[in-house]
Amino acid sequence: MWLDMLSVPTDDELLATAAELADEHSLRGYDAIQLATAASLQGARDLRFSCWDIELNAAARRHGLRLSAPN
Repeated sequence: MWLDMLSVPTDDELLATAAELADEHSLRGYDAIQLATAASLQGARDLRFSCWDIELNAAARRHGLRLSAPN
């Protein structure tokens, strides 16, 4: 499974996006970073957002990301 994972480094631009998303979607800090990271890859082939948090999944869906499983 780890061969299918992609590690994305955090930079100032990603953190600024995360701050905006945290405010827009009322997310906790690390959840906003996870969403900002996925959003930075939006449009990548076969990208699917996956987490156990219902609120974060809802924010990802509102942001236009495909979820790995319905939630």
